[in-house]
Amino acid sequence: SKSKAVKIIAGGESSEMINSLKLNQKMTYVSVGGGASLDFLSQNKLPGIIALEKNYRRIKKRFD
Repeated sequence: SKSKAVKIIAGGESSEMINSLKLNQKMTYVSVGGGASLDFLSQNKLPGIIALEKNYRRIKKRFD
């Protein structure tokens, strides 16, 4: 937690541990989605993002 590097915690159990140790404020990013976070960091497209991109115009109309 003392490092000046970017600190990313990914995964439900990992984030629970960081929170229980009260270190979450010292992290750059804490996510409960471990697998999705790893895919994102690997520059893979996430299924939820793909669906939003494909349906952007239809979704946008609902909120306009």
